[in-house]
Amino acid sequence: MKKIIYILSALTLIFTACDPMEDVYDELDKVVAEKSDETDVVTTLSAADYKLLKDVPAYITTKFYFATEDEAIQYIPTILAKKYPHLGNGADAFVTFNQQLYPGITTTVAVSTKYTAVAEDYDVTGDGKYDNFNSSDDMIEFLNYKYPDAPENQLVIFTFDYYLNGKTVTVTDSFYKKDGTWINIYYVTPEDYASVGKRSDFNSSDNDVLGEYFNKFLTNNVFGAEVGDVQYVNYAYYSGGVSQKVAAVGFDGTKWTIVDSDVTKSVTLKFNKIQNEWNVDFTVDYALTNADYDWIGEFNTNPTYGTATNRENLAKYSSFYTQTQGDDRYWSQDEIIKALLAFAEHQFPNPKKGVKYRLNYKVYSGSTVTLSVVVQKNNSGQYEVKK
Repeated sequence: MKKIIYILSALTLIFTACDPMEDVYDELDKVVAEKSDETDVVTTLSAADYKLLKDVPAYITTKFYFATEDEAIQYIPTILAKKYPHLGNGADAFVTFNQQLYPGITTTVAVSTKYTAVAEDYDVTGDGKYDNFNSSDDMIEFLNYKYPDAPENQLVIFTFDYYLNGKTVTVTDSFYKKDGTWINIYYVTPEDYASVGKRSDFNSSDNDVLGEYFNKFLTNNVFGAEVGDVQYVNYAYYSGGVSQKVAAVGFDGTKWTIVDSDVTKSVTLKFNKIQNEWNVDFTVDYALTNADYDWIGEFNTNPTYGTATNRENLAKYSSFYTQTQGDDRYWSQDEIIKALLAFAEHQFPNPKKGVKYRLNYKVYSGSTVTLSVVVQKNNSGQYEVKK
């Protein structure tokens, strides 16, 4: 509707102005300016965009990614200010950028050792009664004892007896000294080799498919992986002789990929221009926990919301009672909002500028339901409800 009004105004000027074309051009300029203020920018940062930044870590302007979301929130407003100086307050920008998922990880094997535990080895972690390990920490404790001066990147292929679910089994597994600590890493088993048509090692003919093999092994054996998780995989490799190698493999949310260079993911954030500054504009979902209801219920030093009775009831049942107005346990909507604003200040005292919080809370009015309210700090530093 606003656009139509401006265009009609421009047409009217054609017939009424003394210098019609000059006035029409002026009016159309106003249309463009007004439209620019109200139009969302949707952009994917290019290499040239990253290069607009000065005095930033070198990888931003050479590899074209941000290491963290916080880093993107810090620097993208500068890019927007330089690219879109004509946009006015209230403008929105949806910006897609590269964020590091995990850095390139260099893996080497300084020393490779195969070791099979003997009876006295189990005495290092046990009481001498049982010739086995029985916790995930036992093997690490033993390796620290066995190899006190192990160099960084030492690999031990360790065979030992392990007590599990009422019986003792013999296990072969790999342990790798990384950043001064022994870590249990994935050992490619004879069954793994057989599953991809190999006998007991890989060679140069497998180089292009090693990533596929590792993805298969880890997908079948590692459960509950989250985006950004890294596993180290130990495998045998033939090149004039057999040697042991270790590869870093990262999970991108869909599959496992060899991490031998920086890996990034595509992320989109919304920014909004307010008071001539660009700030991130996103909402964080937060569900109140029992401990949160306890905090609200026990907040009784000069309380600014509720009553002693309804706060006590809230702490007891972890929900705001709203069934019967006039009941001492009853919370009005105004009281609930005051309580949630106080809680937001307690829980999120220093939010990033532009961040909103959607507080999901429970009320009881014959049955328990979950409601939500979005809050944000205003320019005075006070939380308020966002419509």
